[in-house]
Amino acid sequence: MGIPLDKIAPPSSHNAWNPEVGDSISGEITFMKIMPPKDNFDGDKREQELRLDLVTEDGEQVTVWAVVNTDVDGDGYPSRLARAISDAVRDADATELELGGKLALARIEDVAPSKKGRFPAKAFDGAYRAPKARLAIVPDDDEEGEEGEEPPVPAATAKPRPSAADLLGN
Repeated sequence: MGIPLDKIAPPSSHNAWNPEVGDSISGEITFMKIMPPKDNFDGDKREQELRLDLVTEDGEQVTVWAVVNTDVDGDGYPSRLARAISDAVRDADATELELGGKLALARIEDVAPSKKGRFPAKAFDGAYRAPKARLAIVPDDDEEGEEGEEPPVPAATAKPRPSAADLLGN
């Protein structure tokens, strides 16, 4: 049994995706890891982040950081970005995010704060497509077909997601 390379030395992070309303990104997932807990920006809680590295169609490498737990020692919750990623995976009828999968994210709006003096919350939309299955079919003696022929992969049946899903294309 070997040691995965990301346990020895994960790749350096790339330009972080820091979107404004209307910005979007789409790409293939090349690295993903739930990072160890660290102090949050204010230093009053310990949070945990998901790091996703994407390669866009034009070859740009971008790192997306999504807080998966705002307070690991207390009553934390996932950020809106983490929930958008999770919803996108569920909507694609997948049970996990996978290397080689395609992820599209869009910052769709700012949500008014619930308390005076706070910043607006960032709302996101996401779409996900799992990597294509790589199955080798060994035909039965009764079956016709070429050896190693792969069956057609059915199209994803994900619910339409207006802004991010269009980024994945067909």
